Amino acid sequence: MFQGDVSGTGKGAGSGSSGAGHGGRGGRGSTQSTTGAFYGDVFWPKTFGSTGGGGQTPGGGVIHFISTSMKVDGSIEVNGKSASLSSSNGGGSGGSILLDVDTIIGTGSILANGGSGGTSGGGGGSGGRIAIHSNVYSFSGVCAAYGGDSSVEVGAAGTILKLKKQNNYRLLEVNNKGRSPNLQLISDFSRLSIDSARTWLPLTTWNNTRVKIPNVDMPLSVHQGYMFDELKLSGSAHLAIEPHPSLLQFHVFDKIIGDFAGNSYGHLHIGPKQFVSISLADYYIPMSFLVYSSGYLKLPPRVMLHRNSLVLNGYLLGIKELTISNCSMKLGSSAAALTLGRFKTRYFKFDSVFIMNGGLLRMNDTYEQYILESKNVHVLSGGLIIARNLALVSSMVTVDESGLISLAGQGLPCRSISSSYSGAGGSHAGYGEPGPGRNSWKPFDSVFAPSEFGGAGVGLYGYSCKGGNGGGKLNMTITTKLQIQGTISARYKFHMD
Repeated sequence: MFQGDVSGTGKGAGSGSSGAGHGGRGGRGSTQSTTGAFYGDVFWPKTFGSTGGGGQTPGGGVIHFISTSMKVDGSIEVNGKSASLSSSNGGGSGGSILLDVDTIIGTGSILANGGSGGTSGGGGGSGGRIAIHSNVYSFSGVCAAYGGDSSVEVGAAGTILKLKKQNNYRLLEVNNKGRSPNLQLISDFSRLSIDSARTWLPLTTWNNTRVKIPNVDMPLSVHQGYMFDELKLSGSAHLAIEPHPSLLQFHVFDKIIGDFAGNSYGHLHIGPKQFVSISLADYYIPMSFLVYSSGYLKLPPRVMLHRNSLVLNGYLLGIKELTISNCSMKLGSSAAALTLGRFKTRYFKFDSVFIMNGGLLRMNDTYEQYILESKNVHVLSGGLIIARNLALVSSMVTVDESGLISLAGQGLPCRSISSSYSGAGGSHAGYGEPGPGRNSWKPFDSVFAPSEFGGAGVGLYGYSCKGGNGGGKLNMTITTKLQIQGTISARYKFHMD
C-alpha cells in the first residue's frame, strides 16, 4: 500500500467532513458541502491522492512501473485511507498507477479506490487514476478505482485508461459499483467546487487543431479535445468534462458500452461549449445523457432510448430514427435537434419518432412554442407525449389505443385578481362558472382557428392562485394520414394542495 498526501493540503483535500477528490470530486459530508477537487492526468497519472476532510485520512500514493512483461497475481494498491468508523471525517482519495509494459497478465488486483467516510457523517473519497499502456492485455483480475463509501454521499469513481501502444487504441473505463451522486445535475459549471461525487476529465491543453462538423452550421469554431476509441461507463457512475472558458471543444468517444446497475445506467454530462461525438453504440443506447445549454451531442442515426434517459437543454445531432421505451426524453427551452442545417431553438427534426410503452417525450419547459417535425410520429400503446405549446408537423401521425398526447393542465397559471372573481372557473369556448365572487370569465379565441391556452380557474378569496390550470396548445399539420385510436387531450387540471 502506497500512501500519498498526509498534510491535508493536497490539490483535492477535503474540508470539514467532505471526501477528498482526485479522479473526481469527493462526496459531501454532513457538515460540509464543498468537496475535494478533481485533478491529475488521465493518460499519464502521476499525482498523489489527497487527504479527506478532518485531516486524518491520507490519500493513496503513486506507482509508475516500466517493464517488458508484468504478472500481477497479488495486489497493487494506492487506495485512500478510510476514516475512523465513529468519526465525521471524510475519506482520502485514491492515488495514481501508471503501468507501461509490453504484456500484462495475472489474476490479482490493481486498485486506486477512495477511502470511506466516517459513519458519523463523513463523505467518501474519490477514486484515483489508473493508466495501463500495453501491447498485450491479458490481465483477468480486478482493476478498480471506486469511490469510497459514505452514509451521506459516496466519492466519485476514478478513471481507468487502457491504451494499446501498437495502434494507440484508447479505452476509458469509469465504474462506481451502482452508486450515483446525490444530485443528478451539475448546478453551475462556473463553480465546480459546489459539485460532488462526479468523475471529471480535466480541461485539455488548448489545441489549435480545428474540427469541421459536416452538414451543420456551427456558430463557433470547434477545437480538438479528448479522443477515445471506446468509453465503458458502468455502475451508475457520472462522467463530466471540464469546459474551456472560451473555446468550443470537440470530444470523441467512437464507441460506448455500459451496464445497468444500481437501477441506472451511467450518465455522461455534456457541458457548455462542449461537442461530444459518438459514432458506434448498440441500438439500445447503454448510457444516459445530460446535455446542458450550448452543449452538443452527436449520436448514431438510429437509436433507442430504453431504461436510460436524455435531458436535452443544448443541441442534438445525427439521429434520424428515434425510439423511446420505458424511459424519458426531456427537451428543454433552449434545446434543438437536427441532422443537417442550422439549429433553431425549440425546433426538433427527425425522420421518424416512436414512443413505445413506458416511453415519455416531454416538451413543456416554457410557454413558447416547440416544433416537432417528422415524417412519421407514432405513439404506441402505453406511450406518452407531454407538451405545453406544440406545433406537430408530419406526413403521418398515429396514436394507438392507450397511447396519449397530453397538453392537460399545461395552460397559463392563474392570475392574482380582485375578490369579485374569487372561485371563478376558467373560460375558453364558453363562460366559466362563477364562484362566490359572482363574476365569471368571458369566452375568447377563434372558433375557426383556435390558438389560445385554456383559461385558469381562480381560488377562493386570498388563495387566488389555487385554481386549476387550463389546457395547453397543439397545432397539428398532417399531410398524409392522422390515425387516432388513443387520446389527444388538452383538458384542464385540478389544483392539488
